[in-house]
Order: sequence, then structure tokens, then C-alpha cells
Amino acid sequence: MLKKRSIFTLLSAFILTGCAENLKPVGCWEDQFQAVYRFKPQGVVTKKLHGELRPSYRGNWEMIDSNQLVLQFSDQAPEKYTIVSVTQNQMTIKLNGIKEFSWPKTSCM
Repeated sequence: MLKKRSIFTLLSAFILTGCAENLKPVGCWEDQFQAVYRFKPQGVVTKKLHGELRPSYRGNWEMIDSNQLVLQFSDQAPEKYTIVSVTQNQMTIKLNGIKEFSWPKTSCM
């Protein structure tokens, strides 16, 4: 009985760790206002507004509790999102736990 419980615990931890890893937003995503966010694995994020040639904002991002995304740009208060899902082509997020948005994956140009 103890062996089955240990295997179940290890399997559960493996699955939860794998799911948390999948929710990381690394790559480029276009928000509902056509701004492009570029998330680098090192925790750096840039934001390029629609129509601009270069990113306007640079800051940091971090994941808290495996699905809470916090963006901190140098001249703004932290932005907090809940990541609902991340697929190869789309990230679904909630702002303030209420409004849900889908951000398509886009080119990092």
C-alpha cells in the first residue's frame, strides 16, 4: 500500500511540474490591442506597441504559483494576469481574474 501511495505522489508531482512548465509564456504574443510582448526565458519582457518599429517598454516577468504572471515595466505599476492555458499558437489569460483574453503567438520581429 505504501509503495502505491509513493508512486502516486511521484506521478502527481511530475504531472503538476509538467503543467506548470507549459504555462510559461516564452516567445512573442500579440495582446488584444495589437501590442507585441516578447518574453525571454531569463525573465525579461519587452512590449512593442502597434505601429512602432522598436519596443517602447522593457521590464521583467515572473510566474507566481505556477499560473500567475506578473509583468513589471520600469515606469508602470506591476500588471498581474492569470494564465488559463498556453498552446503552441495561443495563450489565454485573465486580467484581474475577470476579463479573459486570447493572445495569439506572433513573430518576434
